[in-house]
Amino acid sequence: MRAERGTLNGPNPSMTLEMCTAIQSIRMLADLEIDTIVCYHGGVVSEDVNGQLRRVTQEASADRD
Repeated sequence: MRAERGTLNGPNPSMTLEMCTAIQSIRMLADLEIDTIVCYHGGVVSEDVNGQLRRVTQEASADRD
């Protein structure tokens, strides 16, 4: 995943060789109670992290369809 100004975004398709595996990992994270995510690209996400994870999961799944 990556972040931009505190907003969580899904994996970059051009940089993610195994998108299916990446989406599965995001789904597993979405099942947890998480307070903060630190992304190597984009920094810290700390507002509504669980909601943002659910959104990213939905968007990534829809992009694959």
